[in-house]
Amino acid sequence: DVLLEFYYSRISPWILSGDWDTPTHYCMWTGVFCQNYPWPDPEIITIQLPNNALTGTIPDSWGNLLTLTAIDLGDAGGGYSNGVEGSIPSSLGQLKRLNFLDLGWNKLDGTIPEELGELSRLTILRLRHNLLVGAVPASLGNLINLIEFDIGGNSNLLGVIPSICQLASLQIF
Repeated sequence: DVLLEFYYSRISPWILSGDWDTPTHYCMWTGVFCQNYPWPDPEIITIQLPNNALTGTIPDSWGNLLTLTAIDLGDAGGGYSNGVEGSIPSSLGQLKRLNFLDLGWNKLDGTIPEELGELSRLTILRLRHNLLVGAVPASLGNLINLIEFDIGGNSNLLGVIPSICQLASLQIF
């Protein structure tokens, strides 16, 4: 299962994970929200696990969760940040319904994938306070619905921020 792949990659226990890896339907797990549940084919629409002392890596297979509209693995000010490691999978660029992506306050490294520029419905993109390196992809300038873009605290990002700062809808940069 795509969700369990993330859970099993953890290094230490999460704060709220007691119902993960149980016979309970995944739509009832902490931080997983579905539509059309309890019908036979529920769709995962949100993964929301901020401030949960998360560890592990984001699996490439999350790019197959095509009904996702929101991923929140960030820090909502609750006193615990997460520690998700590894790179941001380029497969997340396949999530065409995604409008909210918060991966802030983790330990993600590598570059920001060009493929994130294909998320045309994205309104919030938070990648702050990670270990990201390299140039900010020019493709992020395609995110015409973006309201918030936050990459602060990634001291090894280089170059000029692309045309993203010219987006009409951008309010928080």
